[in-house]
Amino acid sequence: MIGSAPGKVFVVGEYGVVDAGPALVATVTRRLRARVRARRGTGELVIRIGDDEVHRPLATERVDDVPQEARFVAAAALVSARAYGLGAIDLEVSTESDLDPGAAKTGLGGSAAVTAATVAAVRRIAQRTELDRGEERAQVAAAVYAHRLAQGGGSGADVVASSAGGLVWLDGLDGGDVPETVSDAAARTLHAALDWHRVQLPSALSLEVVATGRSCATAPRVARYRAAAAGWSGSTVRAWRTGMRAACESFRDGCEAGDADAVLRAMGLAARLLSRLGAVASVPVYTAELRRACAVADALDGTAAKPSGAGGGDCAVALTPSRMRTALRERWRLSGLHPLEVELEPRGAACEVLA
Repeated sequence: MIGSAPGKVFVVGEYGVVDAGPALVATVTRRLRARVRARRGTGELVIRIGDDEVHRPLATERVDDVPQEARFVAAAALVSARAYGLGAIDLEVSTESDLDPGAAKTGLGGSAAVTAATVAAVRRIAQRTELDRGEERAQVAAAVYAHRLAQGGGSGADVVASSAGGLVWLDGLDGGDVPETVSDAAARTLHAALDWHRVQLPSALSLEVVATGRSCATAPRVARYRAAAAGWSGSTVRAWRTGMRAACESFRDGCEAGDADAVLRAMGLAARLLSRLGAVASVPVYTAELRRACAVADALDGTAAKPSGAGGGDCAVALTPSRMRTALRERWRLSGLHPLEVELEPRGAACEVLA
């Protein structure tokens, strides 16, 4: 079975989402694929990474000793196999990705996509049925808890988006709800309360993504934000978070009303809030490349741009009238940046081949 899942970009809601705030996350037309083979056996998981292999029993309870490059695949396979009652079989997983075709990381969420793709394939091996709404929510929950198990926390917003597909509204994700074992993660999928639904971008707008060519690690920035929220600047961080909630809700309301101007205003508010996070929480989001990417986009009529994700590198997103997207991409190229030339992807995690 080949499961695939799309890459993602944060549109609005970064940092606030780690404290159970809202966010809007979009998936894009680059995908990661997980090829899962199942056969009768003794309950062994084999993960292939290039010429190397990682072996674990399906009865494994912890993944902290799994090599980092295989940890998210291992957690996804183990949690979903446990949740769907697979035992007396052997599973073999290998992956391939279109997310980062160059040398630099683009920030499209590889760990989220590989988790969502692996869970989708294992679920289909176990049940071989198409998703209904209930099954979809259970599959999303399995991916979220597997990802938290592998990462040791996190909101899971990117995992929900890669699992569901489209422009996804999320609220109230509890990043502190972290399972310690595979059994714990599988059990939590039965009672997960994940608040998310899809919204539609106004038809007049297109989503554009540009890579800066500089990679950035998210975890240290999120840790610094959390420390500020718990420390002397906690009240300032809470006020900042209220502003980000307002930006997210205004964006969602603009989408639901088909009001492109309201959506662009909300995008601009989120951009200004991220620019102040350095002063608020000692988290510098903007780099020279991100400032350039946003300035180039903002110079076009009816366009708004901001960093996507933790900042410090990776990528920026822009909303622009469809007729301006070619001009925006060319201006980014001329400024030394790398437009990704992706579309908004409505299809989430899915199975491509049943072998």
